[in-house]
Amino acid sequence: MLRSPRSPIWFITALAAVAGCAHTKTIIATESTPSAEAVEPTVEDDNGGIMFVGKIPPSAHYKAVGSLTGVSSAPGFVEAVREAKADIRRKAAALNATRIKIDKVRVPSEGAARGGEEVYFLGRAYRAR
Repeated sequence: MLRSPRSPIWFITALAAVAGCAHTKTIIATESTPSAEAVEPTVEDDNGGIMFVGKIPPSAHYKAVGSLTGVSSAPGFVEAVREAKADIRRKAAALNATRIKIDKVRVPSEGAARGGEEVYFLGRAYRAR
């Protein structure tokens, strides 16, 4: 099922492997919480308040502050993903951003040489208004 490293399932699996279960955030909708559509989906909730989001944050609450590229070339795939995430998070922190929306992920092809796994995260940074 995870044949192509360019498939969305591959990205989600890699991101979940790096994020781990301890960083996930569970929201239970009750009468006091906003509707499920108003809740912003997040992947992580650590590292200085910078969160990776699945959807573009609402423009009424967040302002786009720039485009970001996270790049890594590490010996293994998981390490490369971790380093690319850390790189894009550092760049977002320099812009005082609080949200990162990943638009594109580029990973090595299955037939590529295994010297160093080069991973690119391309995304946008947002800051609370």
